[in-house]
Amino acid sequence: MSGYNPYENMLNTLDVAAEKLGYTRSEYEVLRHPER
Repeated sequence: MSGYNPYENMLNTLDVAAEKLGYTRSEYEVLRHPER
């Protein structure tokens, strides 16, 4: 069963935006693992 996962959607959006802005993975990696 594959459903909509808002966290996975956010990660995909973050990757696309960072790539368009020219960021390296290390520059935005901290945003991929937010603290609660």
